[in-house]
Amino acid sequence: MRQKTFFRLCLLLPILLPLLLLAIAVPESRYFGDGSGQPGPFATVAAILMASLVFGGIPYLVFAVIIFVVIGRLSATSTLVALTWSAPILFLPVHALVSMLFFLWARADPNLDDLAAFILGTSVYAVVIGYGYVAIANVAYLVGRKRRWIRDA
Repeated sequence: MRQKTFFRLCLLLPILLPLLLLAIAVPESRYFGDGSGQPGPFATVAAILMASLVFGGIPYLVFAVIIFVVIGRLSATSTLVALTWSAPILFLPVHALVSMLFFLWARADPNLDDLAAFILGTSVYAVVIGYGYVAIANVAYLVGRKRRWIRDA
């Protein structure tokens, strides 16, 4: 597979991974729970990632389309890898804009302090979760290159 194809497929990771973990979490909580009613580790991670998908899904889709096009225009491997490491920060303006538009649309009397707190809080969360996805994608890229599943050009 070409490296551009790989990085474009990685754009699906923030959508597919929460759904996959959710599919694992349901039976996991029944079979591996300690009987206390507390969720197991997959259920906890799945809940966090599903929350990121719910709160960041629409802004992420806008961002993913932009990055999909940008990847097609890049050629150097180092530029593609650098793009992945800067992606969570590059996502923040898109996240802030879409969140602001939604916030203003959803509230009859929007409070700018509430809006700022919402954007700031979810932005920190988006960067932390985003770098988790970037780390997964780059480790997979290194393994794929080493195994020759991913090639340049």
